[in-house]
Amino acid sequence: IESAIQNINAICIKNYKYILEKDIRPMLIGAAARHSAFEVQIPGLGAST
Repeated sequence: IESAIQNINAICIKNYKYILEKDIRPMLIGAAARHSAFEVQIPGLGAST
């Protein structure tokens, strides 16, 4: 019985990690894209003023 519970827990953790990565990865990519775009804008603003 204990080994069956451990198997269920392992499956739940795998699914949880998959869902977590699926949700967080696009957010991280979006944040990184905004961050790099923001960094690119700073020199442009400095040069234009």
